[in-house]
Amino acid sequence: MKNIKLLDCTFRDGGYYNAWDFDQQTVQKYLNCMRDLPIQYVEIGFRSLSLNNYFGPFAYSKDDFLKQLDIPNNLKIGVMINAKEYIQSTSGVFEALDRTFNDASFSPIHFVRIAVNIEEIYDAMLIVKWLKDKGYMVGLNIMKITDIRLDELDSTLEQLSLEHVDVLYFGDSFGALLPDRIAGIVNIFRKYSKNHIGIHAHDNMGNALLNSKQAIGEGIDFVDATISGIGRGAGNVALENLLVDMELLATNSKAFLLLLDLINEYFEPLKAKHKWGTNIFYYLGAKNNIHPTYIQTLLNDERYNHAEILNIIEFLKQTDSRKFDSQKLDIKKMFFKNEIKNTWKPSDILKGQEVLILGTGPSINEHKDAIESYIKENEPIVFVLNTQNAIDNRLINFRIVSHPLRVMADIKLYQHFSQPLITPLAMYTDEMIEELRKTSVYNFGVEFSDSSFAFYDTYAVLPTHLVIAYALGVASSGKAKEITLAGFDGYEDNPSANVSMTKLFDTYLKSAGSLPFLSITPTKYAIPKTTVYGLLGGY
Repeated sequence: MKNIKLLDCTFRDGGYYNAWDFDQQTVQKYLNCMRDLPIQYVEIGFRSLSLNNYFGPFAYSKDDFLKQLDIPNNLKIGVMINAKEYIQSTSGVFEALDRTFNDASFSPIHFVRIAVNIEEIYDAMLIVKWLKDKGYMVGLNIMKITDIRLDELDSTLEQLSLEHVDVLYFGDSFGALLPDRIAGIVNIFRKYSKNHIGIHAHDNMGNALLNSKQAIGEGIDFVDATISGIGRGAGNVALENLLVDMELLATNSKAFLLLLDLINEYFEPLKAKHKWGTNIFYYLGAKNNIHPTYIQTLLNDERYNHAEILNIIEFLKQTDSRKFDSQKLDIKKMFFKNEIKNTWKPSDILKGQEVLILGTGPSINEHKDAIESYIKENEPIVFVLNTQNAIDNRLINFRIVSHPLRVMADIKLYQHFSQPLITPLAMYTDEMIEELRKTSVYNFGVEFSDSSFAFYDTYAVLPTHLVIAYALGVASSGKAKEITLAGFDGYEDNPSANVSMTKLFDTYLKSAGSLPFLSITPTKYAIPKTTVYGLLGGY
């Protein structure tokens, strides 16, 4: 096998999960581990210009910080920059570079890699030349390689002078690259570059290791990897797997055992928390050129179950989702497919009545008998959210459904319930409406604001798409007497979610037209509460 150079970018790519804020003990263990492995190059982090959030020191990897680390002499340390950040800097690209990079002779970093989209590559060549003049080894990483036609890649590189690019990389940003396409890419790279060629593979479709091996077979000589495959989205080639597959290290060696210790101590717990790695959702995203950050965001959002994530992927397939835009996951922009008028006035039924809203928490089952007795004694109008069915169906008046993604996932189930649905038809596609109308539907509308509730005869304005907000809107627009809650337990291990829900209830109470409410089952939300057992009649 030719002399393959391994580049480990664990801290740079792994920083997406901890804001590039690695603790000092882990940093030193990592560097010592790299020292003893057949690793020549370590990309320690980014050198970012961004100041719009809290990021740890490895997002900036400044010289003064790196000089404080005990870096083994056999490692060549480098950083990555995003070309777009520097090209779009308000101070200009050269001033941004001037204030960010010293001459290489005074810096602990040996190389700089530039991540670039194909449309930015001409401007990025200015950065390449500037860094080369400063004495750095320079890599150019062309991202989203599966989004570039081979003829486009050929014609673009033909117009560039690549003699200052020490390593020309292709990055499989979507993880959608198939092995049979690699030869064409490498041949074009070799046509215009006489220097090194490298691959940065992502594992969305489970091909990262296979693609890296295929690229080596085609003649590339730089390969990226990360410990445990840590990286944005589905992650990268796992360093430990690459070392074993390429037979670069005996698995019973001291160096390999130190690597496994580091994985067990730090990276496995981090992986258990953040769940990077190949799964069906990343696979579907890769197949459909969906930026992996969409998938990562959805998987980390506890509001979405698997069926809802699949429905969002279907939505993203229909739009250009190659660049991540958090606004695309805004429910207000994803839906409102038609101009159906709101027709139902809830005050016709709810005015002056108590409304009992049943959530989906375990307390519904735990206190089922008491809740059913309460309903029989007090005869409230009973709302259940979505498909909750713990309570006797004969005691339920309406089902409340409002989130289009939940409706997509559960639409066939609603036909098997005897209760009518209260739902905003204007949010749904014609196909969804056709299915919903196979049951009884009360069409109560919804609009969204950033931070407040408002209540009108046939619709409500809400600050969120959560179904509880919609249920509160229905009850308040219906001029009910009061609201009783059951099954809104809160989260045992997610205090931030409890705070968010408490804020939602606070916002509701401060809104004109809101109703008094209290929970009759245990809740972790900071809201008014009592006990269902104390409200039951009898001796």
